[in-house]
Amino acid sequence: MAKEKKEKKAKIFHIPRLQDKGNIPRVTEFVETGCLPLDVVLCGGWPVGRFSIMYGGSASGKSALAAAACASAQKQGWPAYYLDNEKAVDEEFFSSLGVSVKDLIYDAPVTLKHTFDGLTQKEADELNKDSPYNEEDDGYVEWTPVLGIKNFIEWKNSEYGPKTPAVVIWDSIASTTTGEEMLREGEDTGYPLFAKALSAELRKGVSSWAQSNLCFIAINQIRTKLGQTFGDTDALYGGKGVPFYSSVTLKLQYKGKTKKARAKGHVIVAENVVATCVKNRQGRRWRYTKLVTEFNDGINEFKSLLEMFKEFGLATIAIKNVTFTAAPLTGEVLTKDEIKQKLKSDNNFRDDIYDMLDEAFTP
Repeated sequence: MAKEKKEKKAKIFHIPRLQDKGNIPRVTEFVETGCLPLDVVLCGGWPVGRFSIMYGGSASGKSALAAAACASAQKQGWPAYYLDNEKAVDEEFFSSLGVSVKDLIYDAPVTLKHTFDGLTQKEADELNKDSPYNEEDDGYVEWTPVLGIKNFIEWKNSEYGPKTPAVVIWDSIASTTTGEEMLREGEDTGYPLFAKALSAELRKGVSSWAQSNLCFIAINQIRTKLGQTFGDTDALYGGKGVPFYSSVTLKLQYKGKTKKARAKGHVIVAENVVATCVKNRQGRRWRYTKLVTEFNDGINEFKSLLEMFKEFGLATIAIKNVTFTAAPLTGEVLTKDEIKQKLKSDNNFRDDIYDMLDEAFTP
């Protein structure tokens, strides 16, 4: 009798195991960052099916990296959706970074609700009609239709299928507001309401983004904790709950400028930024690299590679030649022009460089 009851229970209840087929939440695809050293730092690139955060100070290259992710997705034939809450995207700059502007899906939402749920033309017309603001006020906002992340996923799944990856860039969390905040005056911003609403959207969204193979990258701005003079003085907008939902968190820190000599004085031609992976569920965290970000051209992959070779002693760098001192390229001598060409056209060479840098980070 007891045996029959046991068999009955086994038939009714299915006990799932982590090693059961299909139960392991493994990332198998990545979106390239546009810079090989940064791909190594992130253990492959931006993970598909995951939520990632990138934050840093002003002019630290956040939007340039976001544009590079869009360009990488488009090269693979995947759709890219850019949410420009900051209203600061420059078409010419994006084109110079390899983004196909005509294929980029672009929106400029204002509120958190519209960023996720969208805004129809009818709703926009009603908001414009009923808005307490008018054109004479400094706070005037003209509402325009927004596709929204949820509607984008629905469109992507119907046009490309749920298995096809897609990139969504949210630029940025700190520049997004709420409808309630827009009606408030002065310093009464209603920040706790925004943090609460954002956490709710992230809780609801992470599962559907994984099922739809979405590579969701959110940009955030950095703040300083007033009165704190020791330890980590950085604070992120959006509340303490936001970092818990990310699989990858990348911190960008400004580390000086690159100058070029001219007949009269010097001209600043690039900025140096240190990118540190402070959280990574796909691999090791606290990997870092120095990025050389040139004005109008974005991250210079070759110069960033040379910086990493120097940092870890992987190669001897002369004026024209580079002699590799680490496997799998030990003893190989290449001119700098040859390396630039191989980086563009030779995938095997890129794989060898990736393995070399990855080994340098391995304890």
